[in-house]
Amino acid sequence: MTARKVSESRPRIHEQLAELVVPIETLHQFEGNPNVGDVALIRRSLRRFGQYKPITVNIGTLTGRPNEILAGNHTWQAARQEGWPDIARTLIDVDQQEATGIVAADNRIAELAKRDPEMLAEMLGGLDDLEATGYTEEDLAKLLEDQSPDDAGEDDEDDPVWGVIITCRDEAQQLDLLQKLDAEGLDVRAMVR
Repeated sequence: MTARKVSESRPRIHEQLAELVVPIETLHQFEGNPNVGDVALIRRSLRRFGQYKPITVNIGTLTGRPNEILAGNHTWQAARQEGWPDIARTLIDVDQQEATGIVAADNRIAELAKRDPEMLAEMLGGLDDLEATGYTEEDLAKLLEDQSPDDAGEDDEDDPVWGVIITCRDEAQQLDLLQKLDAEGLDVRAMVR
């Protein structure tokens, strides 16, 4: 599979990705991906911002499944639904265990991310509009409301911070515990030593 230049009909793939562009129909989805992405939102994002990062594709010499998408399955679906003939991709060549691990990690790591509400409100407030970001004006209003002066001083740097370190037997137990504590409204962070 050789890379091609971005066609004039699809200028929404950013120029810096031009050497990574291939025909979209030469790629295949990862079978058994448990994530169900918001393809409609990704389509809006592609229309608004274009493709600004490549999808990741397994060459497949070790799995027997050539050109299988490991990260970016829903971006690929959205681009196909938009009628794109091409898409930008990076290539790796990994075995089944690595391929499955990459798909699981790509799905889970973003899900576990925490956001700084003040920084998010500042970032969103600096945009002309929130179209295709996944955020609404109501989301921004809620963030700003939560930053109201009534909340000022709650996180004073002089106040003590109480914490607990728990040693888990493995990563699965750690993730399970993180989810339970997060559901309780506690500020939790994972660490490995």
